[in-house]
Amino acid sequence: MKNENDWGYGNKNQTPEEKQKEFESLGLKSDIVLKLFNNDLEGEKKSKNLLLVLPAGKAAHIEAGIAYGLGKKCYAIGEYEAIDTLYNIFEEIFLNEKELEDFLKNYNN
Repeated sequence: MKNENDWGYGNKNQTPEEKQKEFESLGLKSDIVLKLFNNDLEGEKKSKNLLLVLPAGKAAHIEAGIAYGLGKKCYAIGEYEAIDTLYNIFEEIFLNEKELEDFLKNYNN
């Protein structure tokens, strides 16, 4: 599932925009979409932590919520547009790569 050419739609001759348009034409409950969903969910279940790169879209925020609900430690990097109470799911929000790098040097868990 890691190779986009094995996802069951599109082809290597398509532009990213064409491939995205084709994906968006699939039904939400189509076999391909459900297979990708289950693959993503399995990846989250197997992960130890989650790092969200901001700004991020709706799907990435949903993934962060799932990770939090699964008891994963959640972190974010980047600037967020506005204060949101739900951003308290993040153990830390790093403003830049240097802050993240300094944190990782001392990370034990």
